[in-house]
Amino acid sequence: PSGFELDQFRSGLLRLDDYRLARTASYLAEASQILDSIGYRIEILEGRYLLLRENEPRNFGGVYVIDLNARTNLAIEVPAPLDERGSMAAGISLFKALEAQSLAIGGSMRTANPDGSADVLASSQTRYQVFHQIFATKEVLQVRRYTTQSARLAGGIRKTPDEFETESPASTLWVKRRLPDGLDLDKLKSLMGGYEIHWGELPI
Repeated sequence: PSGFELDQFRSGLLRLDDYRLARTASYLAEASQILDSIGYRIEILEGRYLLLRENEPRNFGGVYVIDLNARTNLAIEVPAPLDERGSMAAGISLFKALEAQSLAIGGSMRTANPDGSADVLASSQTRYQVFHQIFATKEVLQVRRYTTQSARLAGGIRKTPDEFETESPASTLWVKRRLPDGLDLDKLKSLMGGYEIHWGELPI
């Protein structure tokens, strides 16, 4: 996206955040007008979820949800749903079960563009990162799924191209600095069936 499109996306999101806090109809109308100008529409689901999705033809900028009735400030992020199968379904389930405030789902493969511009984990010039800057500044739960390569990097599951390990890596909660205040660990455990906790940054 161009710099102008990212600025417009940011303006629309800020107005949506105003609507989330004040529930003033004019704020929602203004946000809808701004976002429509760059190919996004707002749908209201179940009277509480604001769904942001692209009009056709799509540019693979991602899908975003805001819960107007959220009980926490938790943000759920799924940066690589096309690279890591199952991560999107897991993210949606966690978003609802943990009553998170927002959900961001990446729209393309991380390697879609040779220059790396489609990788939302590496490039700041994406709609995904703009959404992150507004709705996910502090309390974030990022949902990833191990691939052969990422399992090797994260836990040494496969150390060489010819060395296979039949056991799948355990579900792991990586904590970069501190646990999000809105993250219910007991509920997370019941949803995941147990997990390991690692302090540090996920190396993938």
